[in-house]
Amino acid sequence: MTAQRTETSESAGRYRAILLFAGVTGLLLLLCLAFGQYGPIGESIIRLPGLPPIYGGGAVLLYAVMWFVGLAIMLVWPRGLSSRSNVALMLVLAATARALLLPAPPSDDINRYLWEGKLVRAGISPYAMAPDSAELAPMAAADPFHAQVNHPDMPAAYPPLVLQTFALVGAAWYHPMAYKLLIVLFDLATLWGILLLLRHRHLSPRWAILYAFNPLVLISFAGHGHFDAMQGACLIGALCLYDRRHWAACFLMAGLAIQTKYVAVLAVPFLLRRDNWRYAPLLLVTALAPYLPLLLTDPRQLLYCVVAFGEEFAFNGCVHGLLRPLFGGELAPAATTTKIMLLITLCLGYAWLHPARNPRHRNDPVAGMLFALGALLVLSPTVHLWYLTWIIPLLCIRPMSSWFVLTLTASLTFLASGHLCHEGRWYLPGWAQLLEWLPFALLLTREGIQAYFRQRAPGMGETPNGVSVVIPTLNEVDRITRCIDAVRGDPAVREIVVVDGGSTDGTATRAMEAGARVIRHERPLADGGGRGGQIQAGLLQAHEDVVAIVHADTRIHRPAMTQILTVLQRQPMLVGGALGTVFDSDGWGPTLLTVSNDGKGALLGISFGDQVQFFLRRPVLDTHSFPALPLMEDLELAIRLKRLGATTHLFGDGIVSSRDWKTGGLKRMAMVMRLLATYCWQRIWCEPDVLAMYRRYYGERRAGDALINH
Repeated sequence: MTAQRTETSESAGRYRAILLFAGVTGLLLLLCLAFGQYGPIGESIIRLPGLPPIYGGGAVLLYAVMWFVGLAIMLVWPRGLSSRSNVALMLVLAATARALLLPAPPSDDINRYLWEGKLVRAGISPYAMAPDSAELAPMAAADPFHAQVNHPDMPAAYPPLVLQTFALVGAAWYHPMAYKLLIVLFDLATLWGILLLLRHRHLSPRWAILYAFNPLVLISFAGHGHFDAMQGACLIGALCLYDRRHWAACFLMAGLAIQTKYVAVLAVPFLLRRDNWRYAPLLLVTALAPYLPLLLTDPRQLLYCVVAFGEEFAFNGCVHGLLRPLFGGELAPAATTTKIMLLITLCLGYAWLHPARNPRHRNDPVAGMLFALGALLVLSPTVHLWYLTWIIPLLCIRPMSSWFVLTLTASLTFLASGHLCHEGRWYLPGWAQLLEWLPFALLLTREGIQAYFRQRAPGMGETPNGVSVVIPTLNEVDRITRCIDAVRGDPAVREIVVVDGGSTDGTATRAMEAGARVIRHERPLADGGGRGGQIQAGLLQAHEDVVAIVHADTRIHRPAMTQILTVLQRQPMLVGGALGTVFDSDGWGPTLLTVSNDGKGALLGISFGDQVQFFLRRPVLDTHSFPALPLMEDLELAIRLKRLGATTHLFGDGIVSSRDWKTGGLKRMAMVMRLLATYCWQRIWCEPDVLAMYRRYYGERRAGDALINH
């Protein structure tokens, strides 16, 4: 009967989760429809009392709502789907969102795509003649899109292969929508590649949502039609092939990435390693062959526009914008300084992050590629909104809060379009640039300091081979057998250590009968007692490379431990994380609590013990990082793990008992939140009084006749 009730509760929970997912996804599609019909982004005006009008502010507001709703989809995505179902559902929803955005007015860049493709078909080099050249006047007069070409005094800046692609698309349909459709196809191909990467690395497909439903991606490609999606598809394709060691195809895709966007050349060196050097000529041939006609005629034409763009234009640059006032507003010295800074930064990045030089990044070029492209964005004199699409695919594999927050605040660049629309000048207010870049700079500085200290953590980069499961118990005779049976059949699990805190109901005997090794740990709370002390005792007795902490009232699906081991094997920079669980109770409260826990784990790296925390044993032991606290040991562990290395959240679907939440309801939840806030506050300013928190926590539960289980 109990099993039947549990199954009924789980079914009801899945139904509520599906309703929540449908509601959030439907809201995003409505927002995409609204943006698709919004019109020019600069037309709207927000007026606040006592402040100047905010031109283009309506677009910023709509974008921000889309950003938060897209993030919510990541947290409410359905659990339990097969790999194919996850891919199919995400691609269908992503394609629908993009289709709703297609009616949005395209960027004026598309007019250049149309015109330069037309020149290629006519046998005229777009590198030799700018759109306003007198020789092209008869052709320009007959072209419906020529008048809207941006920077008509400058020749082509795109690689030759891209221009050939423009020519082919224009031959089939000479209309902006033709280019939008092609770009959306590359955009969806990028998403598909991200899903393949996540699957191969045994990471949750939910991380692809950072790309799939990010409004920056949606608007840049389906809305405005920027061709940067082609580079993203090629780079992600190269990474997929890299993971599978298909070196020839990998370097072919990397060369195509350079042929779609010059900036890809900064990321490609991280793909090179000792066992694939002999395939490097394929990269050179693919990247350079389309340039040969120009190199043989007039090589100065090739990069003239790119160099001029970097030296003569500036908009929304981060470091460049700070340097310009120091040089009296002159662009050239600021550009020269940032070039030198970029060169030094890239050299340091190649030395520090290259997989061949740093064991933390063994066989994984993602961190280095993200660093190189990120350095270019930070030091570039011009940073348009869609430039950030260069790194968003990599954030799905290596999440960084700084860059992800920038995908929100960068929408403030819409205000420049607003001033152009209403005042006739391209202008971004200083306060908008400050709000855009300051949160990013603070978060990036914090992440940089964190990365520096992580280099000192021992044991990182080594390949783990097995999992030790540590189960703290106290009077769990009715649950311990099912808990052990759930993990014992997993091939990655090589030992199960039950640490009993003094049970009086036969828990220890039952655990031994189920095949676990049992350790007795009965110590005072002030001297390593409680659950934190139990887990620490189990950790000291464990032998395998990975330790997973499973509470006795948690039921894990057997492949979960294998997934944990594979994730740590294929992501050498990870020190641990949390599996993720759902509650077995009926009602909206546990469903929303599960979403909240996923949010803390995925976005903040803060996990609780009932979410199955796991970590590499050696770095934690060697740095004495596991806290023997009677309460808040899980929160403290999550904080300390982030000092040792990156962590991840796997959005698992293990079942955890909601008995603790049933006894207190909202009152207990409020108490837990107060205790968490108190602990975090005290942790900053003084030594937290964990014993007082313990007495308050368990004292209130005794008053409610709740089951005591530390």
